[in-house]
Amino acid sequence: MFFNRTYNAGQSFGGFRINAAAWVIKGVINMMTSYFQALGKAVKSLTITVLRNAVLFIPGVILLNHIWKLNGVIAAQPVVETALAIICMAMYVRDRETAR
Repeated sequence: MFFNRTYNAGQSFGGFRINAAAWVIKGVINMMTSYFQALGKAVKSLTITVLRNAVLFIPGVILLNHIWKLNGVIAAQPVVETALAIICMAMYVRDRETAR
């Protein structure tokens, strides 16, 4: 039915590979969210969550859809995850510097 067409199967597996590249980056983001929650810094943890799910992801999907069509929609998550991982690392470094 859905996978009877070669194009659909190829597109699905390509999307899987693109999203699999972001799994390590997701781990960094989840670790930073847990780090801030464990320290009682709920606002920073919430900021990461809101950035990931709304502020960066929705515009990322819209923008990349205009640039690369369906491949842009598929690539939006890894692109947003990479940008957010950079933001998380900056938040972590800043937090460690202020803790000293």
